[in-house]
Amino acid sequence: GRVLAQQQLKAFNGWAEAGDVPRAEECFARAMLHWEHRSTTVLLNTMLKACAKAGDVARSAAWQARMERCGVRMNAKTFGKLIISAARGADLESAETWLEQMSKDSETTAFASSAVIHAAAKAGRPDVAEERMLQMLAAGEPTDVFAYGCLIDAFAQQGQVDGALRWFERMLADGMAPTAMTYNTMMAAYSRAERPREALAWMRRMEAEGLRPNGETYVVAINAFGKCGLVEEASELLAELQARGLELTAKVCSSVAHACLQADRVEEAIAWLGKLRDLGLEVDAVSYTITINACARSGRPLQAMRLLDEVESYGLQADTMTYAAVADAWAKVSRADEAIEVLRRMRRRGVPPNEVMLGTVLNACARAKKPDAAIEVFQDLVAAGIPPNATCFNCIINALARQGRHEDALVWMGKMRAMAIQPDNFSYTGAINACAKAGRATEALGLLEEMRREGVPRTIMSYNCAITACAQSHRIEEAVGCIDGMRDDGIAPELMTFTHAIVACQHRSPPRADLAEDLLRRMAAQGLHPDERVAAVLAHVVGEDAFARLRAELGFEVLPRGRGT
Repeated sequence: GRVLAQQQLKAFNGWAEAGDVPRAEECFARAMLHWEHRSTTVLLNTMLKACAKAGDVARSAAWQARMERCGVRMNAKTFGKLIISAARGADLESAETWLEQMSKDSETTAFASSAVIHAAAKAGRPDVAEERMLQMLAAGEPTDVFAYGCLIDAFAQQGQVDGALRWFERMLADGMAPTAMTYNTMMAAYSRAERPREALAWMRRMEAEGLRPNGETYVVAINAFGKCGLVEEASELLAELQARGLELTAKVCSSVAHACLQADRVEEAIAWLGKLRDLGLEVDAVSYTITINACARSGRPLQAMRLLDEVESYGLQADTMTYAAVADAWAKVSRADEAIEVLRRMRRRGVPPNEVMLGTVLNACARAKKPDAAIEVFQDLVAAGIPPNATCFNCIINALARQGRHEDALVWMGKMRAMAIQPDNFSYTGAINACAKAGRATEALGLLEEMRREGVPRTIMSYNCAITACAQSHRIEEAVGCIDGMRDDGIAPELMTFTHAIVACQHRSPPRADLAEDLLRRMAAQGLHPDERVAAVLAHVVGEDAFARLRAELGFEVLPRGRGT
């Protein structure tokens, strides 16, 4: 029986070290059948070790509550593990609460205090971490390299190099020797601040101090250059790593691939994913998703599809974001049918779509001017229980606008309200654009006024669409009134704003030369220059001689067509 108990305890401790909470809990239940009551604290502390390794704050709290109910004594190790679980779970409040309990029930250890600093670092609170360290120093509590490392990391994670450097120097002044991890943390601070060459300088300083860079050191250095898109420098560091005989890991190769993506060298990044496979290294679905996103940004949908094929063929678990990235690649090139097929593909593989995927496919339909396809997708997914958001409705309104279906656009704004989703400035702008396409100035102006009443911020796009609607209906005075409204809203008209209004002046009989001249003067006052098309309209409306006079008086240039500023 004792041998069996020892075997069970060994297995229990193994799962705890691995942070496998469910299996550790199974072992705990079996171990309790063979161990005496006096060992309960040991077993419960081992259970808390599993929670600490996993950063599972909720389970840690549940096991602490069980200890309290059973009257089991909690020692310094108990609280240490509780605080570590809070630190790894970035739960600063729980870490501070458990440290306070520890100070009442047992002696506070330097490790526990350092773990609270670690929790503050994970929670993105370097100010709290620094305050805790100052309290430790003022109270004469022992500090160690771990405590200083956690504090330096708190500043490093926020890219606050001054704070990280200040405590690194304090660490040296207190006679503590930095470790490789300390130097890696300093490098990370400069990396997050996008100062890659200074990050590399810390690596060289580390070598000068007799510390050998490890694989993580190179990952940090490569990432520092990678974030800035400096592929050559990242590649040189990779070659240096190999020359030193360090292991070429998936993390290192992914860092170089990321550098390629930042430099928009997508094909090279894709090649690195292939190289990882050739080396027998594992590539996770996240790396594929990041690369697929880059394909989407650069208009490479076929490459995105090829990468999705690889994800599925290698048995990786593609999630909703992976499929949404591929659909977005098709949306960027206005290919609605292909985006819809990606949606069908993910559903066939049992991956549930969400509002992000719905919005992405609807955007593809809008860009492809396929509102009916968008409505069909919307109705299908909403019926399947996907809650739509404002973006989903806006995509449909935008798709309808591109076909000038203003009545349908207004209906969909009503459907938004019926689902307790308030139309935003994108909703209104889309509907106003639909009215402009249909030449419905009255409705467009009504929506612009409704935005004011509802407190929805009017933008330059909403005004431009309303001005276009007025211009197409030859209602030039109201178009000029919109320009005045822009000024009242603190919005500076752009060239397009004036262009639509000036073009409308020529469609009146007789042409409104007075308004055209006034608009030209406003343009010049803003430092805007007409292009050849607008200049030709102005010359026609005000007359060649008058236009020449205005040009000499106002000192504007006539730029090539489409180049007006």
